[in-house]
Amino acid sequence: MIKEYRTAIVTGASRGIGPYIAQALAKEGMNLVLVARNAADLQRVADQINAAGARALAVPADIIDRNALSTLISAAEAEFGAVDVLVNNAALDSAISFHKERPEVIEQILLTNLSAPITLTRFLLPGMLERGRGHIVNIATLAAKIPFPYDVMYATSKAGLAHFTTSLRAEYRGTGVSASVVLAGQFTDTGLSAQALKETGVVKPKSVPTSPPEAAGQAVINALKKDIPEIGIPAPAILFARIPSLGTLFLNRTGVSGMIKAIAEARGHM
Repeated sequence: MIKEYRTAIVTGASRGIGPYIAQALAKEGMNLVLVARNAADLQRVADQINAAGARALAVPADIIDRNALSTLISAAEAEFGAVDVLVNNAALDSAISFHKERPEVIEQILLTNLSAPITLTRFLLPGMLERGRGHIVNIATLAAKIPFPYDVMYATSKAGLAHFTTSLRAEYRGTGVSASVVLAGQFTDTGLSAQALKETGVVKPKSVPTSPPEAAGQAVINALKKDIPEIGIPAPAILFARIPSLGTLFLNRTGVSGMIKAIAEARGHM
């Protein structure tokens, strides 16, 4: 078990990298409270974890619903007691030229990617501070640190989440409660970018690098064990957070920028 942590909430746990994060935590002996909107897929992940000998509770919920968050925390505490770890993984993106984005989608992205993680953290933080232990792990993206055209709202919301993490970490230093942010690139055959490619029919250039989804789970474990402020996936990509111009060069040279532009253009005609 990681430190004294016993129970973790993982949002966005039904698909993408969510199940990999949940499984990594389960292997460390933690109880899991899994959250997502798709009840069937969520229960499938919980069943897999339970079958492997760990304990997982599926709580279908829309995290932008504040009442649902209160219900989620009550269910978690009733099943396992105190919540020690929160992994804010749920996210939406919408790769499209910004002037074509619908206002309601802008609002939905901000609520899901930024407001909901902040609100859920606010609900859990008093208990963590009272017990003197806890860790918030926010799953962001390398796009939070690099100028990222054609997916402006996703990058903007994740930049806010990354800054929320560092500010939270600074405020509660020395209390036993900490926060880390994972700055992820693209994953092999899963995640939001893989979904966008499938939806639009755009073919990923071979030059676009990807990481195995298991890397997301390991990044969360490393954040908890070592209390690392920022973790890049892949690890060397953390340099992009320090030198944004290097990140821009990387996006152009590897074809990531062109791929996102192609997705945005395809969506603009859909």
